Amino acid sequence: MAKKPLKEIHHAAAAKKNYYWIFSVEQEAADEYTPEEYKKNPWVVNFGVSTDKGDLDDHFDAKNHMTVRELKKLLTAPFKDDANPPLFEFELSKNWHTAHVATKERAEQLASEIVYIFRNANIQPMDEDENKYIAKIPGTNTPVNFTPPRNPNL
Repeated sequence: MAKKPLKEIHHAAAAKKNYYWIFSVEQEAADEYTPEEYKKNPWVVNFGVSTDKGDLDDHFDAKNHMTVRELKKLLTAPFKDDANPPLFEFELSKNWHTAHVATKERAEQLASEIVYIFRNANIQPMDEDENKYIAKIPGTNTPVNFTPPRNPNL
C-alpha cells in the first residue's frame, strides 16, 4: 500500500468535517510499569479528533474520518528534526491521544503547536475548545490567527 503524502492528508482532512479538542495538559505520575522514556517525559497533552463538534462526551464515541496512520503522520512530521520530539501515543481509547514531553512549559507550547497543526489542516475546534490555546507555529513562539473560512452563501 502506497504512503499518502502529507499534502493529501491535509486535503482529506479539509474535505471531511473533523473537530479537535485538547482536554488537558497535566503531569502524569509514574509507577514501576512506566517505561523509562515516559518517566523522562512526565508532562502530557491529552487531545482528540472526531466528527462531533458538540459535547465532549460525544467525542469518545464519535467517528473519525482520519485513520491513526494519517493522524500520526500529520502530527509527527513537524517534529521530525527536533532533538527531543514529543512522544505520541495514539488511540488510548477510540478518539483519545496523548503527547509526552519533559516540562510543563513545553507541554503548554506543544498544545498550542498541535492547535496550529490541526487548524492548518482545516480541522476545527470543538465548541468547548475554541480559543483555549492560541495556535503557534511548531518550533517557534509565533502565534497565528486563523480566521474562519468565508461563507460562500453570504
